[in-house]
Amino acid sequence: MTGERPLLPHPGPAHYTDPALLDVERRQIFTDNWVSIGAASKLQKPGDVCPLEVAGQPLLVTRDEDGRLHIFFNVCRHRGLKLIDAACHRANGLITCPYHTWSYSLDGELRAAPYWDRSAGSAPDELTRNDLRLKAVRHVVWYDTIFVNLSGTAQPFDAFIAPLAERWAGFDANELRLLVAKEYHPRANWKLVCENFLDGYHLPFVHGQVGGPSAGADYVTVGLSVDCFGAFVPGGESERPRINRPLPSFPNVPKKFGSSHHFIYLFPNTLLAIGEQWFQAICVLPGAVNESFENLGLYLVSDEAMADDRANQRREFERQMLRINEQDLEILAQLQIGRASNAGADSNYAPYWDELAVMLHRRLAGVSG
Repeated sequence: MTGERPLLPHPGPAHYTDPALLDVERRQIFTDNWVSIGAASKLQKPGDVCPLEVAGQPLLVTRDEDGRLHIFFNVCRHRGLKLIDAACHRANGLITCPYHTWSYSLDGELRAAPYWDRSAGSAPDELTRNDLRLKAVRHVVWYDTIFVNLSGTAQPFDAFIAPLAERWAGFDANELRLLVAKEYHPRANWKLVCENFLDGYHLPFVHGQVGGPSAGADYVTVGLSVDCFGAFVPGGESERPRINRPLPSFPNVPKKFGSSHHFIYLFPNTLLAIGEQWFQAICVLPGAVNESFENLGLYLVSDEAMADDRANQRREFERQMLRINEQDLEILAQLQIGRASNAGADSNYAPYWDELAVMLHRRLAGVSG
């Protein structure tokens, strides 16, 4: 047909199945950029400690006695032992290495190194203790989402996030209240998880509860920067059933964003969605070439949303939202199988639907190509 848009081929199967390429992505993309790792509010109390892995590097998130968040390499400064294996609470405010019982405060200070000079009660001097603090990781918290930069070479976070911060100025992050933090383990390459988030075509077919095909087509592509793009759905909230007592909304949302949904991808691994009454952040971290890990945070707005008399309403909203993510898990597993098949190289993007996936791979090619 004259004027028909041409089909666009997918990247080759190696982009989803080659361990060598994944190693490059870890070293370049997940080391040198701002990478999200999860919800800051997941660590609710002073003394909470949570280990995780980013780009093959063991990290440790702590909340100290003053409520401040810290991120370190999860490695003792003596012999390099991994300090913490599982999330826990340190009531005594100390992280102790099981090898030689060197102990660190939750802000990274070396507090004890028994028999430092081989004598009972000896300890390193203050200068030495300062030199042997846990190695800190550059980080920021934005919309309760923790971002880290392992190499320390990424641009200032304020510059990175500026286009989205300006667009979302009417959505006050101080109003966010964490409803649930959830972990998922998709059996698919991390890029497939990101592609699926940017795919509006599948919504009426996989997530029929969000509306019919017309709802899936009702979006506007948003390109805020090379690192920040996605979709704006003007009537997104109108697809939800009307109830007599809606959940509380952000108080200063611009009229042009009323009843809308925004689905925004932040390079390389952050999937954000927001509406008048809620916010969701998914942090996608690669595992093996055919698996990834998701840390999902789902939020409501204001203390009123967390009131006791809204408990049933919260449970139903949580159920509906998590169901959408869980419906995608089987799809992602089958996508991974298809990419690894002999026919994987013959896949194509649909010309009227897959612009965002093309934008994603152009951005990836600019980094690791």
